[in-house]
Amino acid sequence: MAMARPSHTTTSLSLVVVALVFHWCQFLFETVLEFRQRTAIRKPSPPAALRSIFDETWYKASQSYALDRWTYRLIHSVYSTFETHLVISYELMPRVWNACATWAAASTYAVTPTAKEVLASIAFVFLLTLVSVVKDAPWGAYATFVIEAKHGFNKQTVRLWLMDKVKGLGVACVLVPPIIAAVVASIRVFASSAYAVTLLWAVIMAFQLLMVFLYPNFIAPLFNKYDPIPEDSPLRADIVRLAEKVSYPLQKLYVVDGSKRSAHANAYLYGFGKNKRIVLYDTLIKGFAELNEEDEAAKDQDESRNNEHVCSVLAHELGHWNHSHVIKLMVMSSALLFAQLQGYGLIRDSSVLFEAFGYHDHAALPPKPVLIGLLLYQLFSVPVDAFLGFLSNLVSRAFEYQADQFARTLGYAKELAQSLLVLQQSEKGSLWMDSWYGAYHSSHPEIAQRIDALGVVADSDKDFVQKLKRREVARRSGEDKKSA
Repeated sequence: MAMARPSHTTTSLSLVVVALVFHWCQFLFETVLEFRQRTAIRKPSPPAALRSIFDETWYKASQSYALDRWTYRLIHSVYSTFETHLVISYELMPRVWNACATWAAASTYAVTPTAKEVLASIAFVFLLTLVSVVKDAPWGAYATFVIEAKHGFNKQTVRLWLMDKVKGLGVACVLVPPIIAAVVASIRVFASSAYAVTLLWAVIMAFQLLMVFLYPNFIAPLFNKYDPIPEDSPLRADIVRLAEKVSYPLQKLYVVDGSKRSAHANAYLYGFGKNKRIVLYDTLIKGFAELNEEDEAAKDQDESRNNEHVCSVLAHELGHWNHSHVIKLMVMSSALLFAQLQGYGLIRDSSVLFEAFGYHDHAALPPKPVLIGLLLYQLFSVPVDAFLGFLSNLVSRAFEYQADQFARTLGYAKELAQSLLVLQQSEKGSLWMDSWYGAYHSSHPEIAQRIDALGVVADSDKDFVQKLKRREVARRSGEDKKSA
């Protein structure tokens, strides 16, 4: 039996149409950007400044990786767009909510109407999360075990991938209920107050700050192993000297086993006040070590160079800390969230809006559920969210240049430029980015622009260029042996 399409009044139908128009306009705009980026990816050769560094074989491999990911993004975007259209048109979310509300109303675990709304909201989120995990699993599996594996990046087993999903659900089971309870209570308890939405903002911000502490200390260790770098390690000594030079209050220094999942590399800083920590991916350290694996005659000198490359990456990260970029982004994010929640405050009591999308009041629960109101507001904030995302990336790219310049003032301009090239080679990153696509989507400038801003000629160090090329040949040989 076919599912009946819900009937609407003229006003409610207009609201649904507006939401769908916003949704499809975003899809069409982003699709145009994707095709512009596809044209950029398919350029026949690297930028002139990098042409002598990346050979034709590597360039074609990077194009293949970028195009595979591009095709995946496009197909997934089409699927998601039609899915959202059907979910809205056939009121599938309201059906789930009504089932959760009916269950909560009959439940003896909650007595007051607000408590029943909290229970219904928790059940609603968990059901949607489970559906999302199952629905998105094939997409995630394809990206990991087909695309990433094809291009030599995936290192995780199916068992590890499934365990990550289970652990993720376990973390959600612990964190989601108190968050939902606090969000709902902030509106219901102070419903008559002019500051109810402000209190909701404070609750969300408090959770975000709590996650800054919880994630690196308790959640991330559930998924990866963090080993302290040995006290007698030359790398540790170099990093400690760098931290002392810029007065960074480093307390702990870790290497994380990122290689058990992926060949991608990273490094980051975290911590409150005087309790700062640095985390290096083992893939980052290995990537630089590969430059000198065949040069036994200058092993000690080359180890020092490897450490300089690692320190140059950390000098960039310390630039973010020195310029308070994380704090500035958090302040900007909190201000934007405050403004957006004021918009939610304008529609949270709109019966017409809730009815238009199929959400009807339940006798045992307070009218116009808080969680549903927030979801409905998101449907109409699509243009604003897209514009804010554009501004956020604009600011982020400026911050990247600032962090690069900080590394330059510390004397790491050449080493950072070389590190960017090593990472670009390892990641098979696209050397071209369409200007519109980059402005809208990218939080980092193109590598050629960053190296130019550092005042470095990319291929000026011929010895380094040769090592980079030998490293790529060795990597390709290793991949060929594995595929054989």
